[in-house]
Amino acid sequence: KREIIKGKYIVAMPGRAGSEWLKGQAEDMDIKISNNPVDVGVRVEVPAVAMKRLTDMIYESKLIYYTQMFDDRVRTFCMCPYGEVVIEFSNGITSVNGHSYQEHRTDNTNFAILVSTNFTEPFKEPIAYGKYIAHLANILSGGVIVQRLGDLELGRRSTPDRLKHSIVIPTLKEATPGDLSFVLPYLHFCQKYLPVVYLQKLSQKLLSSDLNYF
Repeated sequence: KREIIKGKYIVAMPGRAGSEWLKGQAEDMDIKISNNPVDVGVRVEVPAVAMKRLTDMIYESKLIYYTQMFDDRVRTFCMCPYGEVVIEFSNGITSVNGHSYQEHRTDNTNFAILVSTNFTEPFKEPIAYGKYIAHLANILSGGVIVQRLGDLELGRRSTPDRLKHSIVIPTLKEATPGDLSFVLPYLHFCQKYLPVVYLQKLSQKLLSSDLNYF
């Protein structure tokens, strides 16, 4: 029901799904709005043993890296030791997330790598931009794409046969082997690989052609 709330300051938190509604409300009341950075990312799945040194010390690490090429902020997010990559549905978009279960461990650890980008005028649709990228992946794969890091480096798509012979077996069986270069803009595509290279300094076992990108 409709309710009038009066106050010096009003805090509204409709979430990402309600962002377009909130934007419309602000425009109707001539409230000045600004764009937050856009986070575009992939979820990386690695052998759990490769991250054990780090996850034993800090269960969910937050690592930040600034790229030399574009000077953008790249960070890890939602690390799931011995976890699974899972499907997530939101507003007609299929994407991935990660979970760890106390009673069911896998041989893999997964985490997100996110690139934060601040756009300039006249760009005013950061959420629509992110949705477009996710939707493009859905169109190409019928859902979610998975690609081996080794295939990404060689500029070729992953195939069921290449994944079958990979050391890291994807925990998300519904993912379609494909090529993320058809989805990610050049700037974001270049910055998905570099942070993993620097993470190798924490674990010599991390950099492997068999890592999976979703």
